[in-house]
Amino acid sequence: MRFQITTLFFLLILPFGKTKAQSFSLPAKQVAMANIKATSFAPGYYGNPAQVAFSDKLNAFASIENRYLGTDIQGFAVGASYTSSSIGSFQMGVNRLGINGLFVQEWTLGYARKLAKKTAIGGNLLILNRQADHYDDFRTISFNLGTQFPLSENIQAGIFLSNPLPDRKEKPAYSFNSEFAAGIIWKITKLTTAFEISKPQQTKYLIKTAFDYRPKKPFSFLAGIQVGEKNLLPSLGMSYRLKGLELSFSSVFHSSLSTGLNFGISYSSVGM
Repeated sequence: MRFQITTLFFLLILPFGKTKAQSFSLPAKQVAMANIKATSFAPGYYGNPAQVAFSDKLNAFASIENRYLGTDIQGFAVGASYTSSSIGSFQMGVNRLGINGLFVQEWTLGYARKLAKKTAIGGNLLILNRQADHYDDFRTISFNLGTQFPLSENIQAGIFLSNPLPDRKEKPAYSFNSEFAAGIIWKITKLTTAFEISKPQQTKYLIKTAFDYRPKKPFSFLAGIQVGEKNLLPSLGMSYRLKGLELSFSSVFHSSLSTGLNFGISYSSVGM
């Protein structure tokens, strides 16, 4: 029994090669875009918390995933945000990943606010819960901080800091992983390109590049690649946007494990 729990836990904490100490279910578009965080392609509760300040008045999404094909490791993520021009943006989300009696779950509550037309700051409160049959539950809290700002008319920069005050007494696999990320996003006509350098607590630097190509509405083709010290993690995806709804599909290719699949749907209202 202990061997089974240990093996399953090991699989759960390796979603993107050896890139981070814990794993959560992520939105489909975030997965397809190499899990870039500083200039996140996903809602702010799963990337840079400042991102939500640029959202429409009301946003919501849901996604499901099979982490590794051929296994029963499955997860889901849901979230919503509300933006007011006078008081800022509020966001919340929950994601869960697990198998049988073992799962990890994260709750996110956040706030973001514009400082200028293209400049924003934000922060998230994170609550982590791990449960395994026949083992004591584990809970801890942390927070993320982020900012986004323009470098030019078409280039936006972002800085993301996760868990800036880690508990040095806790084992990395049983606490939030600290991470610093900085990147840019460049939007030109039909193509959006993003580049990021990040430094997770337990690994060396990671380099991430992602592309969102929209040759003709309403289709968008997504691609990303994440390069670490000893791993290369490519991902692909596609989205279909119709008015306020967007359907997304992504696939990430784990060289030593299996391919993961993720499906998602999101809604955005007309901005104020």
